[in-house]
Amino acid sequence: FSLRAWAFFAKYSPFLPIGFLVNLGCKRKLSKAEQAAYQRPFTKKNSLAGARVLPGWIPTNSKNLHAIRGQNIWSKLGKMDIPVATLFSDGDPFTRGAEKYIIRNIPGSKNQKHKIISGGHFLQEDSAKEIANFLKDFAQSLFQPYLPNDSKKPN
Repeated sequence: FSLRAWAFFAKYSPFLPIGFLVNLGCKRKLSKAEQAAYQRPFTKKNSLAGARVLPGWIPTNSKNLHAIRGQNIWSKLGKMDIPVATLFSDGDPFTRGAEKYIIRNIPGSKNQKHKIISGGHFLQEDSAKEIANFLKDFAQSLFQPYLPNDSKKPN
């Protein structure tokens, strides 16, 4: 399924089954209730506007307006020296390898933790606990120097 076909489908399909599509992007199978929860915000015609245009915003060539905007964003990110950690999925064909680009191009990512964990495109559904622990550890590493001495003991 190509990105262009996906963008066409998202834009023109009379029905956009968000819950079903999220399920396709997970390693584990979402329950019917979970799929329904993803669908719930998209019950009105106009509520799908963002979901319909987002795939078309993914730059497919360097002349695409969104690619140009993305290049501008990356040039700004390349000047930011704030801590940046990455957490990526081992099973997402769309983002595979992106962590290397981030580490190479954002100065604040040097000497930070970077991890690849098991999951699909919707990593939050496949590895929620690992994500939470990673974020907790990263936040603690940032704030640890500012905590009083008695607070520096790990939980």
